[in-house]
Amino acid sequence: MVALIGGPLVMFLVLLFKNKFIQAFSFKFEWTVIKNMLSLGIIYAISLLIINLNYKVDVILLDKLSSPFQLGLYSKGSGITQYLWQIPMLFSTIVFSRSAVSKKGSEFSKKVAQLLRLSFVLIGMASIVLVLFSELIIIGMYGEDFRGSIAVLNYLLPGVLILTIFKVMSMDLAGKGKPWVAMKAMIPSLIVNIGLNLFLIPDYGSIGASIASTISYALAGILFLWFYSVETKMSIKEILSFKSSDFNPIVKPLKKILNK
Repeated sequence: MVALIGGPLVMFLVLLFKNKFIQAFSFKFEWTVIKNMLSLGIIYAISLLIINLNYKVDVILLDKLSSPFQLGLYSKGSGITQYLWQIPMLFSTIVFSRSAVSKKGSEFSKKVAQLLRLSFVLIGMASIVLVLFSELIIIGMYGEDFRGSIAVLNYLLPGVLILTIFKVMSMDLAGKGKPWVAMKAMIPSLIVNIGLNLFLIPDYGSIGASIASTISYALAGILFLWFYSVETKMSIKEILSFKSSDFNPIVKPLKKILNK
């Protein structure tokens, strides 16, 4: 807690003086600006709440409906899958900021679709590696007592891969000022997630939570793909169809390195 509070506090103090905020500080309020920011900010906040609930509700329900042992198995298995999402998350801030200022929204959305296809390949390859070496990874990291986390990891991977659609493309629409589109996909997914967890956890524990999460993640990804297609006026085929140019961000730097 000290680290979580101390880090942002230090950054706040540094930026407070670095950006000369104190000199520009005033008690004069622009109520129109504040109202507009709050009205849109509340939508973003609610959207983020629903998204995070979908990621965490399985842990909450496991804690209530099952044993600490099952919760531990699930936490270890699901924790590894979170690293896969770091691939699209590396680009999410860039996508959000550029989408917000882009004057050619349709052209930028095509670039986001390219990023999705590239992320799909990278995460898909990483998922295959995790499946093949899941036993070695889990036992090597956590010991024989957590062998049950192997199944958790393997059950979660398909849902994690499909949810990449949401992870990559939601930032584009959020940058365009449309955070509510994410809710249209995540609310049904959250309802399904809660219902399946309530049904599966009592009998199947961590495995049941994994199955519930994978189904809800897949639903969220597929729904968001549809809504994104409607909002950007790109067909689903166009979004998902691979092109040779998709791999230029990887191929070109490799060629430069090899040529040296």
